[in-house]
Amino acid sequence: MHKVVYFFILLCFAACNNNTGKYDPVGSYTTVNALSPCYLYTTNKDTVLLQLTIKGDTVTGILVNSLYEKDANTGVVKGTFTNETLFLDYTFMSEGITSIREVTFLKTESGLIEGYGRMKDENGKTKFVSRSSIVYNGNMLLKPDSCR
Repeated sequence: MHKVVYFFILLCFAACNNNTGKYDPVGSYTTVNALSPCYLYTTNKDTVLLQLTIKGDTVTGILVNSLYEKDANTGVVKGTFTNETLFLDYTFMSEGITSIREVTFLKTESGLIEGYGRMKDENGKTKFVSRSSIVYNGNMLLKPDSCR
């Protein structure tokens, strides 16, 4: 299982370091002179990696989720930063089906904290019922990382 996760992470790094400034078929892009932070959460059995490209208030990138006893998935993200809060649409493939799920992270001095809340399906996308009820509990802190 970990070999598969590491393969996807390496694949993501290759895609993120493309820096051609051109749109790719998966829906993410990188541009010259864009800020490209990377964040990582790891334990003995879990890995979450978020590689971002930030240009203005537009954010794109790659998210890798490999959580113990859950299906691992890798996909692209696109969204915006609003008042130190990152809201992203996460497009990924799981069990042969493409899904879109809204994810959110709160930027802190220590890194990014994922937010959780009630979700609903709307127009083919899973999204938060109410952004005002999202909880950022800090159980999974993604710390800045070189991702190299």
